[in-house]
Order: sequence, then structure tokens, then C-alpha cells
Amino acid sequence: MNKNFLKFSAFTLAEVLITLGIIGVVAAVTMPTLIKNHKITQLENQFKVAYSTLSQGFKLIHASYGGDADLSQILIDNGITDDDRTSNVSNFLKKYFKITDVVSRTGSNYWPAVAQVDINSADCKNWIGKGAIWATKGGKTCFGGFGTHVIKLANGSWFIIELNPWAATYTQNPGKMKGRVGWLYVDVNGDKKPNTWGEDVFTFVIGIDGFLYPSFGRDDAYYLQCQNKTAEECGDDFYEAYWRAADGTDKRCNVENEGTGCGAKYIENAFQFDRADFK
Repeated sequence: MNKNFLKFSAFTLAEVLITLGIIGVVAAVTMPTLIKNHKITQLENQFKVAYSTLSQGFKLIHASYGGDADLSQILIDNGITDDDRTSNVSNFLKKYFKITDVVSRTGSNYWPAVAQVDINSADCKNWIGKGAIWATKGGKTCFGGFGTHVIKLANGSWFIIELNPWAATYTQNPGKMKGRVGWLYVDVNGDKKPNTWGEDVFTFVIGIDGFLYPSFGRDDAYYLQCQNKTAEECGDDFYEAYWRAADGTDKRCNVENEGTGCGAKYIENAFQFDRADFK
């Protein structure tokens, strides 16, 4: 073999160091984005699993009573009362979901009801990530404190039910939801971060038909704004309760607001999360 070839085909130390430096710079630029996208994809998959599990469970409850009954009446008949609604529901739901634990709102677990308060407040610092209070999408405030029990599932998700089974039923509206049982709040990965509305925490309306409707979604907006009206008669009133405005402006799912409309936005987008909604 030609020794001169070997001599002149090797890299110098300077060249190796320059190459490694370039690789390091590229990695430093791209790695944060790759890590962020991986975390978002993980949350996206957990959202799909949680929604599927909860949807199937509530549909099963409705179907097991014939499929024509009002779900709110089913829950009332199974011990739902004004004074202790969610407690009775927790026991009832064990028949339909793989529940690993139920945390009651008692003693040291008595979480407060929190309207939007500063993220540095005591309520935010003490309760975010414990199943009932979460940071808003913009990261400046927190709110929550709904229900009386955190229900933990085998798939790692947690959910809270805030019942309102006596809500009015409107048979005339352009959407599918004709009445609601209450609200369901789900943290798709339990106590793991980010514990933020619209990222790992989502809200749904439980319909009297056993379906879960995303809050501020199309059916929720029709139900709230278009009672006894056609879609044409409702007009722009529909957008008062929809996650986006008539001009397409995102009102409830971006880094500048609370994130309570993200479930509706992502379900309408075939369960695909919008990367721009994440910091």
C-alpha cells in the first residue's frame, strides 16, 4: 500500500475538532425542538387513550340501561344526591372503568375552589399536580378545584366529574347534544408535568346520551347558544361559546389564554396537537 496515500488521506486534529464543533452546534440547535416534539407526541397519544377509555365507559353505562335512557336519570337512580353526588358516582363507575384509586376531598386533601389566581400564589404552588388544580395555558395563573373526588385509572390518567344532572334539556338545537349531565376534567398523565390546561388537562361535557362532548366544541356551542334555533337563525351567536371566533381567531387554545378549548380544537383536527400551542 502506498504510504504517501495513508499520510495524506487522514484528518488533522484541527479538522476533527472543527467537525465535532459543528456537530455540537447543530445538536444544540435541534435537540430542544426534538425533545419538545417528543413530549408533545407523548401527550397526544395519552390524550387519545384517555378520551377513548372515558368515551367507551360512559357509552357502556348508557347502553347497559337500554341506550334510550337519560344518563342523568341513570346516575340519579344509582344514588346521586345533591349532598354527595360525586361520591356515589365514584363507586358506581368502578363497574365500568379500571379504577386504581379514588382520592376524596377531605382532610389534608381538601383542595380549594380556585378562580384564576396568580401562578405564584399559595393555592397554585400547593395544589398544582395534585389532581384538581392546574396551570393555565399561558402559565400566568392557575384554576380548578372542581368536584369531590379524583378518580385514578389504570392507564395513568386521572379524572374528576362535576355533576349537574338537573341541567335543562333542549331538544331543539343544531348539534347532537340535547342535554348535559355535567363536566369531566381529565389529566391524561396523572401527576406528571406539565399539569397545564390544554396540554395534559382537558375538559368535556357529559351528554345525557352518554357521549363526551369537548367543552367549547361545536356541539357544546350549539347547545349553549342556539337553543330552539337552526344554525342559520343562531348565526354568529354560535361563536360566543366556540373555541375560535368567526374570523378563525383562536380564543381558547393558545399560549396566550387558559387552554380550556384545546380538547375541542384537537379533536376537530383528527386528534393532532398544534405544536404552535406549546411554549
